[in-house]
Amino acid sequence: MKILNRSAIRPLRLCVCLALLGAATARVHAATITVSSTADSGAGTLRAALASAANGDTINATGVSGTITLTNGELLVTNNVSILGPGATNLAVNGNSPNSTNRVFHVGPGRTVTIAGLTITNGYATGIAPDSLGAGIYNDHSRLTVSNCAFAGNVSDNFGGGIAIAGDTSGSTTATVVNCTFRGNSAYFAGGGIYSGGDTNGNATLTVANCILNSNSAIYGSGIYNNGGYSGKAVLTVTNCVLSAGPSSVGGGIYNDGSFFGSATLRLVASTVTSNTGGGVYNDAYSGTATATVINCTLSGNSSDGFGGGINNAARPSGNAMLIVIASTLSSNSALYSGGGIYNAGNEAGRATVTISNTTFSGNSVDYYGGSIYNYAGDGTATVAIANSTLNRNSAGFSAGGIYNDGFSGGLATLDIGSTILNAGASGENITNDTGTIISRGYNLSSDGGAGSLTNTADQINTDPQLGPLQNNGGPTLTHAPLPGSPAIDRGKSFGSTTDQRGLPRPVDDGCLANASGGDGSDIGAVETQEACVNFALTGIARETNNIRISWKTYAGKSNVVERTAGVAGSFTNNFTLLTNIFTTGTTTNYLDVGAATNSPARYYRIRLVP
Repeated sequence: MKILNRSAIRPLRLCVCLALLGAATARVHAATITVSSTADSGAGTLRAALASAANGDTINATGVSGTITLTNGELLVTNNVSILGPGATNLAVNGNSPNSTNRVFHVGPGRTVTIAGLTITNGYATGIAPDSLGAGIYNDHSRLTVSNCAFAGNVSDNFGGGIAIAGDTSGSTTATVVNCTFRGNSAYFAGGGIYSGGDTNGNATLTVANCILNSNSAIYGSGIYNNGGYSGKAVLTVTNCVLSAGPSSVGGGIYNDGSFFGSATLRLVASTVTSNTGGGVYNDAYSGTATATVINCTLSGNSSDGFGGGINNAARPSGNAMLIVIASTLSSNSALYSGGGIYNAGNEAGRATVTISNTTFSGNSVDYYGGSIYNYAGDGTATVAIANSTLNRNSAGFSAGGIYNDGFSGGLATLDIGSTILNAGASGENITNDTGTIISRGYNLSSDGGAGSLTNTADQINTDPQLGPLQNNGGPTLTHAPLPGSPAIDRGKSFGSTTDQRGLPRPVDDGCLANASGGDGSDIGAVETQEACVNFALTGIARETNNIRISWKTYAGKSNVVERTAGVAGSFTNNFTLLTNIFTTGTTTNYLDVGAATNSPARYYRIRLVP
């Protein structure tokens, strides 16, 4: 037998090792798979790319345009991949409904997937769940990012017309949806645009930003349904979005559901919820916990054929519903029965709490009670705490165009109010108290008697607040600013707030006006006037030939401007024009020659401190 030389073996072993190392390296580096065809199957298609992709690969469809019509079922995503399209206006993936019953995309369990730059349309999800979840995209217990996509005409027989993310049944899911549009999608039960479910001991986290959800439909939550029911947990954040024209039985814009020992959390920021039926937002704690925070938002023109045109905050049996509204505007919302702006109810031993600050209620209406707010304890507890806010021209068919505080059914209804304007509308009192408790923190301003409950420090009753129209006075939302001479100016208290509804500083103390006793110079209501009078000290008036020189002293280091108007006598607000180089500014002393050649003496003048 021939014995091999050991030195001859080494090169062979080395070559084998290098070959194995090369193979391993090839698998580590992600590949880019190019889509070149809009056919549904075969070489170069999106379906073929998904079938051949490995974890970390990118499927690049940016070079094709037109429509991919599915004829071989849904597109199943079974690896961690990124799917990149050329833009929603350039490439559509069509589920081919009603010719077939195809969901468009199904993201398999445990995956991390990105889908961008596509229109996803005409998907149809039918049958028993999960087959009926997510007609456009079904995210099955995975991590999904969707950006720059359009969802249109997708239909689910159950949940999630556009997208359904499922973290139910002790599972978890996370999704981020950015710069997308959802139009004309529908779900029979919930989430016409988007459904997020962490129900049944599951966990779901959804972030939606810079999106438009318009004319989607469902029985519950035409825009978005956030489901943390049945001991589950669901967290939803919506930022800079528009949710509009959603026809729904309950929660046309957003339904936040923490029912049956579950927990649902909604954070709605810098968004507009408008023209939805079934109300704008429904925060539901049916034997569970539901928390909603609304910041810098506009809720307008929403309607309900029951309760809560703008927002319905409901705690039923033994549930806990918490609503916080900050620096927002609720306008022209309506409800058939109660709570045109907000309905707060603690039925069946439930606990319902609403905290409102720096917020405007304008032109909301109901056929019965509580044009702005209806606070109903039922046989539970219901609390509304409101500060630094403005309720203007809201109306009710029977009672309380402003706030109806109802403890009639044996529960505990509490209204806690401070530094707030209540200006009656065409019908209904500013406040109606029906066996509830009203706590005035003072500094409120009511155009009527305030139900005899506004008797604390510096409350003003039967006083016109003198407000301007609902308009853009700066900031992200529309507001009613106090007019010059309004009794709201400097007569309030900030209660710890450092900004007004617009985000401008509070308080701005006008040195020419006396503050209310114990107040801090804040204006009552949602808007803080930013221009303050400065006490200029007149130092002299000198008469010269054809001239009068007026001199004054102001604060060191501050500068002034002089303005002039040709207004009629007694009017100092008409057509003021800024004058430049007509007065001399010193460190602390300034003077104006009224009769100088450039300054007609038949004028009115004012001096203002430059901000």
